[in-house]
Amino acid sequence: MWVAVSDGAVVAAAPTSHRLALTLHDMDHRKRHRVVVQYVRPATDAYIVGVG
Repeated sequence: MWVAVSDGAVVAAAPTSHRLALTLHDMDHRKRHRVVVQYVRPATDAYIVGVG
């Protein structure tokens, strides 16, 4: 999930970066200017680390 965070709160979320960009494009310019975008890995993703 791609999220846009502004002032410590998620202001937009989308399954793809492209869809999030479209959402942000429709946002107010002043609000969009302060947004940080990041990818959040689903909680169901897990890694197995072992020897070998």
